[in-house]
Amino acid sequence: MTTSLVLDSYLKIKRVVAALRAQEMKNLEFGANQISVLYRLSLSDATMGELVEHALTDKASMTRTITSLVKAGFVRRKSDSEDRRTVRIELTTKGKEKAIIAKKVRINIQKRLEESLSSKDRQAFASLVDKLTDALNEHL
Repeated sequence: MTTSLVLDSYLKIKRVVAALRAQEMKNLEFGANQISVLYRLSLSDATMGELVEHALTDKASMTRTITSLVKAGFVRRKSDSEDRRTVRIELTTKGKEKAIIAKKVRINIQKRLEESLSSKDRQAFASLVDKLTDALNEHL
């Protein structure tokens, strides 16, 4: 397998997942980053850095996403109880309702991805991805 084949395969699955996400979101008033943030916050509140890492985006884009979610009343910023310099983002009651939709989007995509693989294939795929990410992390 050549590097080009690995990179091409990665880009292919990335495009397909993006298309599935777009299909799942076509009737929603959210963008991909907003869905990602709502899903992540459904697990627990988070810092901006944690949200940036989860959404695989930059801080400026995440700031715009959070600002739009604050304006819509779905999230709020709060000072961390242990470190007042740290700002945490949490869901509002209204946001918790929208987070349920975000979870459904993620679950539907996950189901579609996993349906085509046996349990053994899923484990092999996860192992290969771990191997690639470990190798790439050595260069960071």
